[in-house]
Order: sequence, then structure tokens, then C-alpha cells
Amino acid sequence: MNVVARSSTGTPGRPDGFGLRPDLEAWIRERYERTRPDDTFDDLRRRAAFDRQDAGLLRGWIRAAREALRDMPFEEA
Repeated sequence: MNVVARSSTGTPGRPDGFGLRPDLEAWIRERYERTRPDDTFDDLRRRAAFDRQDAGLLRGWIRAAREALRDMPFEEA
């Protein structure tokens, strides 16, 4: 039996591979949940771990957040 493991490219402890800076995550979460009242950002992240369409949707939101916050300085917590 061949088993292919998905490698995580995100931060440690985030098996979905979508480790996000806190400012990006907050930007995406607020807008995603406002535009999709029947869904949550956390549910999208869980689905993105195994569904290609949801992974693409999440990557699109990440690109939009990076573009919107490009000039905003990131402050370490």
C-alpha cells in the first residue's frame, strides 16, 4: 500500500500547511466570515487541509491579505 504524506510548509504545530502571520489571519478571518455568514474561517482552514478547491480558496484569501497589508509593518508579539 502506497501512502503519500502531505508535507507541512506552515509553522510548526500547524499541520494544515497554512501557517499565517497574526495580522494576515485576522484580516482574512474578519472579511471571510463577513462575506460568508454560513461558514467560518476555521472551517475553511480545516477543509483546505484535504480539499483542493478549499486550499485554492484559502490561498486566494492569503494573496489578497498580503496585497492589502503589503505596506503595513509587522510587529512581533
